Amino acid sequence: MGYELEFNGADLPFLSKNYHVQVHAKEEKIDYNIFNLKEEYEVTKNNKGGELISPVYQNIQDLKKELNTWLIKLKKAKAYISYEEDKNIGFHIHVSKNFLNKDFQKYLDLLKFLVAFKYEISSIAKGDNKYLRPMAALEVLSLTKDVVYKFMLADEKTLTELTKKIYPVRFTKQTMELRYFNSSLNFATLEKYIDFTTALVKTFESDYDYDLINYYFINQNAKNRSASFKKLLSL
Repeated sequence: MGYELEFNGADLPFLSKNYHVQVHAKEEKIDYNIFNLKEEYEVTKNNKGGELISPVYQNIQDLKKELNTWLIKLKKAKAYISYEEDKNIGFHIHVSKNFLNKDFQKYLDLLKFLVAFKYEISSIAKGDNKYLRPMAALEVLSLTKDVVYKFMLADEKTLTELTKKIYPVRFTKQTMELRYFNSSLNFATLEKYIDFTTALVKTFESDYDYDLINYYFINQNAKNRSASFKKLLSL
């Protein structure tokens, strides 16, 4: 698992010098074995604000520990989150696609889950903010039952292409990216995002309840949705 944390305010040269992290332009390739800082077109202004990109972690507790350390560093560098400066500032999580085991039916069932429980996921993803950021909200609305039905006619390669631009979940050759989350410098908030993602992966690694997912996917107004969401994820 790895993450991308967008932030306002902190001086990128200061962070680079004091914490020995390289700053990259938006289109530069980076080394995912180490921490990196990246300029973001909508966030970076006069070398202030940008994106912290983590290395890939095998151990979630290590990820959390080093994330908490970096939040302290960012705050010392006067980082903050401002939806007035950038209404779409976000936090993205990447996980290996291995949990889907190249099983296209699992891809579809995962998408059904994300559609069926979009309001529960959005409630987590808004974090410290009152609302989900506009871009993520539009992406959530774009992932509909009709879209999933269309994906049923696709294959894994086509699905990777189809999810590249306009949905809150995107598949690359190696990873799944969840783009729902509002950014935050609050560790407890980011930990909730990470724990949700971890639970989602564990659910689809095991023998999940297909019938329950399909029921709420088809019946968008069915009762006990929140309880079923927690049951499926063992929350």
